[in-house]
Amino acid sequence: MWSRIRVLHNRFAVARFRERIVEHRHGGFDIHIALTDPLACGWYDHDSDMREIDLLRRHGLRAGARVFNLGAHQGVVASVLARAVGPQGHVFAIEANPRDADLANRNKDLNGLDQLTVINAAATAESGTCFFHTLDGRLERSGNSGPGVVELPAVSIDDLADQHGQPDVLFVDIEGAEGEALRGAARTLATTPDCFLEVHVDWLGAWGDTVDTILNFFGKDRYDRFVASEGEPEFTRLENAAHLLGRRFFLVAIAKRG
Repeated sequence: MWSRIRVLHNRFAVARFRERIVEHRHGGFDIHIALTDPLACGWYDHDSDMREIDLLRRHGLRAGARVFNLGAHQGVVASVLARAVGPQGHVFAIEANPRDADLANRNKDLNGLDQLTVINAAATAESGTCFFHTLDGRLERSGNSGPGVVELPAVSIDDLADQHGQPDVLFVDIEGAEGEALRGAARTLATTPDCFLEVHVDWLGAWGDTVDTILNFFGKDRYDRFVASEGEPEFTRLENAAHLLGRRFFLVAIAKRG
């Protein structure tokens, strides 16, 4: 019953929201954004410096790069990434929520980004199908088909790379399923792409993961690792993971080359 109430409340909030197009500077680029719901308004209706973009642009996020953006929401970050790689590069934006994927395509068109492709799917360890909760924005591991849950295609990072080419950058924000997606990226990670992850510590346990699980995908012999959080927004080199336990944090892993 509560799930049905949440679905109805969400639909009502979206229906009564006064849609508008805004322009803000995100990650050093001016981006046009269609605001169609209160959540998007709170997240995107302001300028943001996006320090992770600045850090990645010093390395693999360059003109001509190929980027996989997993958990693209409504395509605002994907639009920033697409501007960073330019017309000669390409961004593949993977978004599970059908409505958000449609809006990502709309924001793509608003910004004239032919170098951005939006794919309505979820990133998982193995390609196939999966269940996704549109209200929580999270994968349903149990396969629950209740209110707000949709079944949709699932794709592994390695299969994406087989189809579209190896990425230079992985940009991941998938609400606790980070480890699940990375388990499908063995071949891709062997090529040491630069990576950004928003790590949802409280939700990792649903997939049997921990902070160490995530960090182990980016061994310090292959990557320089930097972390930040909302309370400590400047990226600093990771020395000890103990202070990250129980917190949501941001990880940038820069491949060691040469």
